[in-house]
Amino acid sequence: PSSACYCTGTPRRAGYIEMRLLSERLVGVGDAARLHRLQLGVALFGVLVMLAYASASGYDSWRSHRYALIATHRELGNTATALAEQTSWTLQAVDVLLLDTAQWYQSEGYRLPRNAIEAALAARNAGVPPVRQVTIVDASGLPLYGSRPLPIHPFSVSSRSYFVAQRDDPAGGLLVSDPLVTRTTGITVVVLSRRIDDGQHHFAGVITASVDLDHLKQLYQAVDIQDGTAIQLLQDDGTLLVRNPLNVDAIGRKFAALVMPPSSPYAQLGNPLDGHKDFIAIAPIRNTHLKLAATRVAAVALQPWRDETIRLAVRTLILTLIGTVTIAVLLRQFRRVATGERALRQSEQRYALAMEGANEGHWDWDIASDQLFLSPRMKVLSGLATQSNVTSHATWLSKIEMPPEDRTLFEDRLAQHFRGLTGRFECEYRVRQPDGNWCWLLARGRCLLDAGGTPQRFVGSAVDITAQKQALIEKERLEKQLRQSQKMEAIGTLSGGIAHDFNNILGSILGYAELALEHVPESGTLHRYLNNVMHATERAKMLVQRILGFSRSGLRDKVRFDVQSVVSETLELLEGSLPVGIRLQKQLGAGTAAVIGDPTDLHQVTMNLCTNAIQAMEHTGVLDVTLERCELSRRRTLAQGVLVPGPYVRLTVSDTGGGIPADILERIFDPFFTTKGVGEGTGLGL
Repeated sequence: PSSACYCTGTPRRAGYIEMRLLSERLVGVGDAARLHRLQLGVALFGVLVMLAYASASGYDSWRSHRYALIATHRELGNTATALAEQTSWTLQAVDVLLLDTAQWYQSEGYRLPRNAIEAALAARNAGVPPVRQVTIVDASGLPLYGSRPLPIHPFSVSSRSYFVAQRDDPAGGLLVSDPLVTRTTGITVVVLSRRIDDGQHHFAGVITASVDLDHLKQLYQAVDIQDGTAIQLLQDDGTLLVRNPLNVDAIGRKFAALVMPPSSPYAQLGNPLDGHKDFIAIAPIRNTHLKLAATRVAAVALQPWRDETIRLAVRTLILTLIGTVTIAVLLRQFRRVATGERALRQSEQRYALAMEGANEGHWDWDIASDQLFLSPRMKVLSGLATQSNVTSHATWLSKIEMPPEDRTLFEDRLAQHFRGLTGRFECEYRVRQPDGNWCWLLARGRCLLDAGGTPQRFVGSAVDITAQKQALIEKERLEKQLRQSQKMEAIGTLSGGIAHDFNNILGSILGYAELALEHVPESGTLHRYLNNVMHATERAKMLVQRILGFSRSGLRDKVRFDVQSVVSETLELLEGSLPVGIRLQKQLGAGTAAVIGDPTDLHQVTMNLCTNAIQAMEHTGVLDVTLERCELSRRRTLAQGVLVPGPYVRLTVSDTGGGIPADILERIFDPFFTTKGVGEGTGLGL
């Protein structure tokens, strides 16, 4: 049987080229080419102009975006630098106050009475407005003196981070604490501190200045910022001290991303405060562990660029539409000039599309000059490449591969048509494809004769009918399987009915025989006769069971059994009765594979197959029995039923006899069919 071969259709591009070449040959290549070049030139010029304008608009948009980034970066950088410098001057004034007060206290202030010391601190504090209070703390962390009255029982600051740092690090310098809420007033401040040493340079305490954050807030709020812009004062670890606009919940929390320098000047930061994508500029505050970050929401910063881009896009779209309409008007004028040519081409197009839509290949053979034209689809159907050079009938026959019987049929049909014996040429034949499969083709054609009846031109078409052929083969197989199934069902029904009726008769015979045995002496001749009746009835009963088993009406016990042990036991029984000239060769490799069924059936099938194989070899030969495991990877159709993919055990019985003739091969499963003579057996037992 031939394999299915599914040929792909000719690409539309190939059909279009063929159609165009034919139309240009009919209407004149010169005029068509000039008109085509003119239309193409006008369209190309218009497209280039519109592309140039669109590119210029795109460049303007890119440049505007670049300028927006540069301006935003410059403005944020200047803002951050200026405010950082202003904050640095403010904190520097506080530091000068701390240094001057620490030197005064270490040199002479500690000798003065409390009132004098607190008055001196108040006077110094009055000169620096950002400082809310100046406090001198002893080495144990208890406040001693302040520019403002201290509580009667002051709180110890020994656990404060700035106190611990100043105590443990003699070179700590100026330290700025995290935002603190004062225990007396409840105001948020940051504490700037300096270390105080005694005459032996031992730690004697700390002098602190509490800077009210409201002062820094007022400083930053005085800056006129745009919408989406924010100013943040943070410590090096990201602790937020001051922000404009104010965000009360964020003060005192750490935002490390706001103190990390961006990867590039124009990089966008995911701001953890507002969740927006922001541009950022960071400026350190001199001589402190503080940084000032200025941010602006990217959407706000780039809004002018977006507005400009929209204006450019609208303008470009309008001009593009005007240019498109202009070009369309020009091309329309050109099309009016080519109305006649287009009509002819459309006619040729319809013909080419009809052939392509029908999925057919066509040929045109000039018999007198042996010039052959094959469409690209016809070349593909013939198993050739679309670019192959086939210019004559002899060349085509030499390049394609057909079965000998199909080639003979093709040539006979062609000769009959050329002699005028048939009204038209029609032939089904096979052609081998490049992948090795066979493709069924149905070719139809007609020969044109001259006035003398001599063939001059032969035209026709071919279509792939592989699918139809395969469907017909499958249909015949299914019909054959249905007929076999119906025949077996009828035989089974008939044999089952006969077996049931016969079983009833046997029951009566067996019953009456048993009753008769009870009334005759065992030593008499009548007793022996009745025993023979009983034995014959039992054999008849076993025969009925076999008939019922064939008709599927008998009851079978299905069990799980070892296949190899049953086959091995059967071969042992068979091996002792082999004729002298016949040798048994067995390969049992199923191992412990088990199936669910009736082991008696397997025993019977194995015995019947081997017995028939021995009878087929007559006097000498080799009986080969193979039992093996196999794995089916795809669905397989057999003579009886279909196997689904999965694991199986396969039993193969072969012999060196003459084999089964092809004309009776399909009857090997018939239950009562045999080719043996009387007394030689009853078929294959399948």
